[in-house]
Amino acid sequence: MQKEVPFYSNTPDNTHCFQAALKMIIGYFWPDENYSWQELDKHTAKVEGLWTWQMAGLIWLKEKGLEVKNIESFDYSKFIELGGQYLIEEYGEGVGKSQIEHSNISQELEIAKKFIQLIETKKKFPI
Repeated sequence: MQKEVPFYSNTPDNTHCFQAALKMIIGYFWPDENYSWQELDKHTAKVEGLWTWQMAGLIWLKEKGLEVKNIESFDYSKFIELGGQYLIEEYGEGVGKSQIEHSNISQELEIAKKFIQLIETKKKFPI
């Protein structure tokens, strides 16, 4: 019998879409574990009122025993080197500045340094 992936929606403030995705992953792989939004915020390094980057959450999943592979076009080495300027250069002024405004860039830079050491990442457009 095939297991179902449980569905969890984003919270009303629309800043917990990544945590909702994590709740679905956890519900599938560890159905007896139930994390609150606050616990998931801690594991994902969420800053209240800001958007969540996936790096801390993926590190946490790896620490929980999952094999985690990351495929995306984002260049973590350039981000570590250039910080927010990389976001502007890569995504343009509007999107880059919006990402900076809704993120704790200094926190994400520190997490990125750990992330590139722990998580296998392929820089390509995921298909």
